[in-house]
Amino acid sequence: MKLNTELNELQMKLTQEQTNNQSLQTEATQLMKKLLIARMLFSDASSASASAKKRTKLKRLLRKASKANKQLAKSNRRIEKLQKDITKLQEKITKLNAEVEFSK
Repeated sequence: MKLNTELNELQMKLTQEQTNNQSLQTEATQLMKKLLIARMLFSDASSASASAKKRTKLKRLLRKASKANKQLAKSNRRIEKLQKDITKLQEKITKLNAEVEFSK
Protein backbone atom coordinates (compact mmCIF):
# COMPACT_ATOMS: atom_id res chain seq x y z
CA MET A 1 0.00 0.00 0.00
CA LYS A 2 2.74 2.43 0.96
CA LEU A 3 4.61 1.75 -2.28
CA ASN A 4 1.47 2.27 -4.35
CA THR A 5 0.89 5.60 -2.61
CA GLU A 6 4.47 6.65 -3.37
CA LEU A 7 4.00 5.55 -6.97
CA ASN A 8 0.83 7.61 -7.33
CA GLU A 9 2.56 10.66 -5.84
CA LEU A 10 5.48 10.29 -8.24
CA GLN A 11 3.12 9.93 -11.19
CA MET A 12 1.26 13.10 -10.16
CA LYS A 13 4.57 14.98 -9.86
CA LEU A 14 5.56 13.68 -13.29
CA THR A 15 2.30 14.87 -14.82
CA GLN A 16 2.72 18.32 -13.24
CA GLU A 17 6.32 18.56 -14.43
CA GLN A 18 5.35 17.52 -17.96
CA THR A 19 2.72 20.29 -18.03
CA ASN A 20 5.29 22.77 -16.74
CA ASN A 21 7.77 21.51 -19.35
CA GLN A 22 5.31 22.13 -22.19
CA SER A 23 4.76 25.72 -21.10
CA LEU A 24 8.53 26.23 -20.80
CA GLN A 25 9.01 24.82 -24.30
CA THR A 26 6.41 27.22 -25.68
CA GLU A 27 8.02 30.16 -23.89
CA ALA A 28 11.51 29.22 -25.11
CA THR A 29 10.27 28.84 -28.69
CA GLN A 30 8.55 32.23 -28.62
CA LEU A 31 11.66 33.89 -27.21
CA MET A 32 13.84 32.32 -29.88
CA LYS A 33 11.50 33.64 -32.59
CA LYS A 34 11.61 37.13 -31.07
CA LEU A 35 15.38 36.89 -30.83
CA LEU A 36 15.74 35.96 -34.48
CA ILE A 37 13.55 38.87 -35.52
CA ALA A 38 15.45 41.27 -33.26
CA ARG A 39 18.77 40.12 -34.72
CA MET A 40 17.51 40.75 -38.23
CA LEU A 41 16.28 44.22 -37.27
CA PHE A 42 19.51 45.02 -35.44
CA SER A 43 21.42 45.28 -38.69
CA ASP A 44 18.88 47.81 -40.01
CA ALA A 45 19.71 50.42 -37.37
CA SER A 46 20.26 53.78 -39.05
CA SER A 47 21.92 55.76 -36.26
CA ALA A 48 24.23 55.07 -33.34
CA SER A 49 21.55 55.76 -30.73
CA ALA A 50 19.05 53.50 -32.50
CA SER A 51 21.72 50.85 -32.71
CA ALA A 52 22.43 51.15 -28.97
CA LYS A 53 18.74 50.82 -28.10
CA LYS A 54 18.36 47.77 -30.30
CA ARG A 55 21.50 46.24 -28.82
CA THR A 56 20.08 46.72 -25.30
CA LYS A 57 16.81 45.07 -26.32
CA LEU A 58 18.74 42.25 -27.95
CA LYS A 59 20.76 41.70 -24.75
CA ARG A 60 17.54 41.49 -22.71
CA LEU A 61 16.07 38.99 -25.13
CA LEU A 62 19.26 36.94 -25.02
CA ARG A 63 19.15 36.83 -21.21
CA LYS A 64 15.48 35.83 -21.22
CA ALA A 65 16.10 33.14 -23.83
CA SER A 66 19.09 31.83 -21.90
CA LYS A 67 17.07 31.71 -18.68
CA ALA A 68 14.17 29.95 -20.40
CA ASN A 69 16.51 27.36 -21.92
CA LYS A 70 18.13 26.70 -18.52
CA GLN A 71 14.71 26.24 -16.92
CA LEU A 72 13.71 23.91 -19.74
CA ALA A 73 16.86 21.82 -19.31
CA LYS A 74 16.26 21.64 -15.55
CA SER A 75 12.68 20.55 -16.15
CA ASN A 76 13.85 17.87 -18.60
CA ARG A 77 16.26 16.52 -15.97
CA ARG A 78 13.47 16.46 -13.37
CA ILE A 79 11.24 14.51 -15.76
CA GLU A 80 14.00 11.97 -16.44
CA LYS A 81 14.63 11.52 -12.71
CA LEU A 82 10.92 11.09 -11.96
CA GLN A 83 10.60 8.53 -14.76
CA LYS A 84 13.56 6.57 -13.37
CA ASP A 85 12.11 6.70 -9.85
CA ILE A 86 8.73 5.51 -11.13
CA THR A 87 10.34 2.63 -13.03
CA LYS A 88 12.33 1.55 -9.95
CA LEU A 89 9.24 1.70 -7.76
CA GLN A 90 7.17 -0.27 -10.27
CA GLU A 91 9.88 -2.94 -10.42
CA LYS A 92 9.95 -3.11 -6.62
CA ILE A 93 6.15 -3.49 -6.48
CA THR A 94 6.25 -6.19 -9.16
CA LYS A 95 8.97 -8.04 -7.26
CA LEU A 96 7.00 -7.86 -4.00
CA ASN A 97 3.83 -9.04 -5.76
CA ALA A 98 5.76 -11.98 -7.22
CA GLU A 99 7.06 -12.88 -3.74
CA VAL A 100 3.52 -12.78 -2.34
CA GLU A 101 2.26 -15.00 -5.18
CA PHE A 102 5.15 -17.41 -4.64
CA SER A 103 4.50 -17.70 -0.91
CA LYS A 104 0.81 -18.57 -1.44
